[in-house]
Amino acid sequence: MNANERVLLLFSLAAVVVFALMIIVPTLKRKHEALSFWNLFLLGSLLFTGLSGVNAATTPDYSPLAKKDYYLFYVGAVVYYTAAAFAYCYLKGPRKLAGKSLRKWPPMTSVPLMLLTALVAALAVFQMTEVSIPFVGEIVRQFALQSPLIALTIAFVAWYQRRGNVLWLVNLLALLVLALLWSLAAGTSRRYLLSMLMVIPIGVYWLTLRYKSISQTVLWVAISMAVVLPVLAGYSLIRHSFYWSGESGLELSMAALEKLPRAIQNADVTSILDGQDSVEVGLTTIHYVNNPDRGVLTGQHFFVPYYVLVNPIPRSVWPEKPESIGAVLPRQLGVWKKTGYINWGVNVVGQCYYDGGLHIHLLYGLITGWVLRLLDEMLIRKPGNPFMLALLSASSSQVLALSRGCIETFIMQIVAASAVVLFIAWLGRVLFGSKIIDPDTSWTTNAYQAEAYTMLARAGRLPAPAPQPRRRAYYDDEPDGVTPSEREESSEVD
Repeated sequence: MNANERVLLLFSLAAVVVFALMIIVPTLKRKHEALSFWNLFLLGSLLFTGLSGVNAATTPDYSPLAKKDYYLFYVGAVVYYTAAAFAYCYLKGPRKLAGKSLRKWPPMTSVPLMLLTALVAALAVFQMTEVSIPFVGEIVRQFALQSPLIALTIAFVAWYQRRGNVLWLVNLLALLVLALLWSLAAGTSRRYLLSMLMVIPIGVYWLTLRYKSISQTVLWVAISMAVVLPVLAGYSLIRHSFYWSGESGLELSMAALEKLPRAIQNADVTSILDGQDSVEVGLTTIHYVNNPDRGVLTGQHFFVPYYVLVNPIPRSVWPEKPESIGAVLPRQLGVWKKTGYINWGVNVVGQCYYDGGLHIHLLYGLITGWVLRLLDEMLIRKPGNPFMLALLSASSSQVLALSRGCIETFIMQIVAASAVVLFIAWLGRVLFGSKIIDPDTSWTTNAYQAEAYTMLARAGRLPAPAPQPRRRAYYDDEPDGVTPSEREESSEVD
């Protein structure tokens, strides 16, 4: 281990401690939700910037690196994560916007939810069926990747709130099988399987455990990890062999299911906790972006938004359509000749340098923190809303992977999940009507729930409980244009 690697090791260990404290301390103090967009992002940062840095410092480099490359990485990481934390914790815009947005939803009764669940699940067909319409076909396929996860979450929330309803139980089990088979057929990525496995932990937390004692929440998170991590580790052992076997669709899923139990028994859970080689590839990216004369990489300003915008264009129409940097780098270094196609995660720090430099770290960091705070605030205001929980579940693995780099890929999946949720909610409003649904604070009658509510109020997350007997909204800022009659109407919604 040379001097540069020793500094990287110290920096990475410090990052692990900082990210862990940013998750644990606010969660124990009930200032942040345990299973939120922000905590998932921080967990991914701990893995792909902290633990991955430890891995990079203790393994051989992919290519010769200069001292400057390391220090550029340190500065970029500090700027990006500081900007994200500042935007999340101090900017007020997300809280104000969350109080005014997405207040109208379809009725949360069995018939509308059952029909909407069936409709969104039907979109999964387009994952296996090619739509030959340019541009439209690419978008529909992205929607199809998210639809089983969204349908599964809506079904779980509906069943959990009606646990005596046998029809919802049958529907839930059918969608669970569909989502499992689909996630195994989606390619070599583990993200879709992870999102499927997160549906129940996220649903139980937001529907019940966030109102219980913190010890119950910690126990639930530990149990969830004990189930999720071995399954992911087992799938990691077999995913590449099945993907390149020539099988597809249902055949691929069934073959994977047949081998998965034994793979879980033989898997090493710690193998998925090393953050992969994200930091090593990030350092390599920085090195070649700063040395364009070597002909490996040439940076491109604002590549991420550009890639997201042009990605729906079929490559058959535009053969020179931009490729993800995670595919370009290993190909340019000759890795493909040895391993075949492979896609590297270039770390969010390396991605920002590729997109322009330190000003991009600042800009992307502010946007990341702002958007994650908006999503979390909307969840807090609608904790039992199956559509919002579906967005969190479907996006959970993508948010966790943001720090890995190649963020354009993950952003597309988050946008696709958001589009499907908004579309199905809009369709439900068209078919069944809508009402302004304010958050329900009647749960404060329970002792643990009342304690949780009080602690959130003291932290500035909620106003003090109102003395009126009817239900009241707990928005930080009353949305413009809300009339007393609308508030009264919303108070009557079950």
